[in-house]
Amino acid sequence: DENGKYVRMSQRRRLQIDRKLAEEYMSFQYAIKPIIAQVQGACVGMGIYLAELVDLVVCADDARFSHAEQRLGFAGNTWHLNTLLLQYGPKKVREMLLFGSEFSGLEAQQLGMANISVPLDKLEETTEEWARRVAKNPRDALVTGKAVHQMALDSLGATQQFFRGYVGHTLGTGLKFEDDEFNFFRARREGGTKQAFRERDARYTDGVTVDDPNPER
Repeated sequence: DENGKYVRMSQRRRLQIDRKLAEEYMSFQYAIKPIIAQVQGACVGMGIYLAELVDLVVCADDARFSHAEQRLGFAGNTWHLNTLLLQYGPKKVREMLLFGSEFSGLEAQQLGMANISVPLDKLEETTEEWARRVAKNPRDALVTGKAVHQMALDSLGATQQFFRGYVGHTLGTGLKFEDDEFNFFRARREGGTKQAFRERDARYTDGVTVDDPNPER
């Protein structure tokens, strides 16, 4: 509030915000033209959501993907679960969302999340080449092909997932943490954002953090 005191948002206000966010995610899946994501560096949270929703993904070998946002207290409660199940399969999705573990661009290609992974210095060149190859299709064909693709996704619940997702996100942001459970938001208020992220990730990596000099442990 105006005095700097933490005040829990009402559910009705949270639902309004989350519904708008769901519509923004949907706009990537339901764009009229094919979308190619060029990915380098860290691709986490909203970044990986968008990569999973677009048509094609070209990434760098050393790109770093993860659903680490799930470590905030979601544990599988996400916006586009149907898409994830189709891309990765049920067991892999549960692993990814319960652990929030990181995987590379090469692993993303193996998982079927990325179409191709290339060295960083070839990334932009490869993406441009893929865009040129896509553009060789007739314009009407690109649009009608995308529309049929979207209809197929709808038959598998691709639209419904976003409406379920925004309600799930609202419920997830209202969690009650027990005294012995890590509360990222409380830790952030008390120790700052950077320290809160370190504490959060240490819980999921047996003490190994991003700054750990021996990340292979």
